[in-house]
Amino acid sequence: MTGRKRPLYAENDLALARALGVLSIGLGLVDVFARRAVSEKTGVRNEALVGLYGLREIATGIGLLAARDPVIWVWARVGGDALDMGTLASGITPRNPRRNGALAGLLMVAAVTVLDLALAGRLHCVAERGADPAS
Repeated sequence: MTGRKRPLYAENDLALARALGVLSIGLGLVDVFARRAVSEKTGVRNEALVGLYGLREIATGIGLLAARDPVIWVWARVGGDALDMGTLASGITPRNPRRNGALAGLLMVAAVTVLDLALAGRLHCVAERGADPAS
């Protein structure tokens, strides 16, 4: 034990982390069980990769729901967002007939990434201080 106090996160931050956990599980289930449809809509040709990304989402969601301290799991979402955006961005080429789907997916992931980054930064600052976010 390091003697460091457990961070005291604001209840709305914890609620948002839990909501992101539920979202992650939902998105992951879609990627796992509808990977062909996701691949077709986005032009991501590797269905196995879509399924693996889905498993990553599910694991992250479970982590967010189960963890006493969600900060590492929110950062895991940010990392997953980066992978998703890189994969989707690679599909925005003139050769991809589904490039509009890839672009739509990229924009959706980018919007959620803003939320993930904001929460990750907030939780990280609180964790670093080890104190109430209002202090």
